Amino acid sequence: MAGFEEFTDPRLVALYDLWGPSRADTGFYVELAAELSASPIVDIGCGTGVLACELARRGHRVAGVDPSPAMLEVARRRPGGELVR
Repeated sequence: MAGFEEFTDPRLVALYDLWGPSRADTGFYVELAAELSASPIVDIGCGTGVLACELARRGHRVAGVDPSPAMLEVARRRPGGELVR
């Protein structure tokens, strides 16, 4: 993936969440999913799984998709990661 090294280099992936620790859109999507009783949910481009894991912890069935194995590894270790497919 030329031009997207930050999403595949494990050293940079480790810093990814520090770049945007309080994503404003996470709360919006969590509330929207609750309002719609959405399930299943597919988080395309889930990155480190911030949204996917939060949705799963709230009882939604969630699948996370990302082209970066390094990002998915971080997502799997996040609290609630075991609940996401």
